[in-house]
Amino acid sequence: MEPKTGTILHSLDRCNIGINDGGPAGQTVMYLHILVIPRYFGDMADPKGGVSGLIPEKQKQ
Repeated sequence: MEPKTGTILHSLDRCNIGINDGGPAGQTVMYLHILVIPRYFGDMADPKGGVSGLIPEKQKQ
């Protein structure tokens, strides 16, 4: 891991990690995607549902 990447990851409160592997998983470009999404306390009113909870129509009721 690059030193700068480690510094960024250690400065987060937490993170979501997503992997899109194959069309059924939402992969549109055919190489493995690993997504690291930074999260901070208070960045959402209700973090249930993870990253998909950021999209109002995908929020769980």
